[in-house]
Amino acid sequence: MLFDPSAASELFFAGLAAGLTILAMTAFISVSPRWLRWLLLACGMATISRYLATAAFAVNAHPSGEALWSRCWLAASIGLTFPCAVALDQLVRHPAMSPKKLVRWYAPFFLAFGLGILLEWRWLLTVTHILFTGGVLWIGALLIRKLTSQPIRLALAGLMATSTYLLVDSLAAEMLAIVALWVAFDVARRQLV
Repeated sequence: MLFDPSAASELFFAGLAAGLTILAMTAFISVSPRWLRWLLLACGMATISRYLATAAFAVNAHPSGEALWSRCWLAASIGLTFPCAVALDQLVRHPAMSPKKLVRWYAPFFLAFGLGILLEWRWLLTVTHILFTGGVLWIGALLIRKLTSQPIRLALAGLMATSTYLLVDSLAAEMLAIVALWVAFDVARRQLV
């Protein structure tokens, strides 16, 4: 037998999560400006690297290049949170918020997540994610009360719920978050039509 059942299961779900990430990346293509689209696609690739790392560790507990795989495994911290911030903006499209302002707003989270990934400080990743989730919940709650569009309110609720669920740090939570991102970007795109 090539794999034990748990490894085969991990490989299956890592492949499913990577496929869902590619689905979400198809929604990123409609985002403008172009540089923001490329940042989102890079986030998608960072998230996929986590599932490749999951597969590498499922096959071998100590794969070749273990330190690099370990950092790839943590890359979804940025790969899932930055698209969430952009999705919030895409759903609301407030005239006071520009893509550049959004990136400046996210920059402290990027630095904290980046430092946590580089130094493999999981406590820093956890604290940063808690703060990010608190921001998503606060902004989402304010927006849901003010917006009347039911699809946008549901997409916001999905982002809020999955951001909270990501604190559990499970593959199921990540897959739900990826689907919520795809839905949010799709709803935002349809609102423009």
